[in-house]
Amino acid sequence: AAPFGVVLFPSISYGPKPRHLMDIYVPADVYQQLPQQQQQQQPGHDQQQQRQQCRDTPKAPVVFFCHGGIWATGDRWHFGPMATRLAQEGVIVVVIAYTLYPEVLAGEMAGEVLGALLYTINNIHMYGGDNKNITVMGHSAGGHLGALALMMLAQHRCQQQQRWQQRLRGLPCIQVADPSSSSNSQIQQQQR
Repeated sequence: AAPFGVVLFPSISYGPKPRHLMDIYVPADVYQQLPQQQQQQQPGHDQQQQRQQCRDTPKAPVVFFCHGGIWATGDRWHFGPMATRLAQEGVIVVVIAYTLYPEVLAGEMAGEVLGALLYTINNIHMYGGDNKNITVMGHSAGGHLGALALMMLAQHRCQQQQRWQQRLRGLPCIQVADPSSSSNSQIQQQQR
């Protein structure tokens, strides 16, 4: 039986540094729906097989939470009661830690938060979570870092799209006109 109706996966590592840790709070009913092998394994073990098993399992929404503390203090355990309460309502909660000032500055902290978010997107299925339904939240400095991480992700995706558009420029493309239109019934080759 899960205390308070929540299964806790503590201290999951998302990166190489000592504070690159996350706690994952899973509603007990979501945990019970996971395949038996998945309940016992951690991410990284035969992920292809686990992803196949997860496809038919209903997915729970996810809250990705960054602790606050003026960029220099705080830890993930401070938000255990909040995470437990959200998990009791059917939400999987990921509470992360990140390296603090003065060891790193805010830009690097945001990069670490982005790393944790990407890890969550790629692995939350292991815990019954929906990687297409993740809400990023944070307290104080954690809210700031979560917002920066999302902007970094958006910027990266825009840059990728621009690189693809540049690669496609100049390539020949065949355009087929709408066959229902009498004036556009021919196939044209155009240069982009």
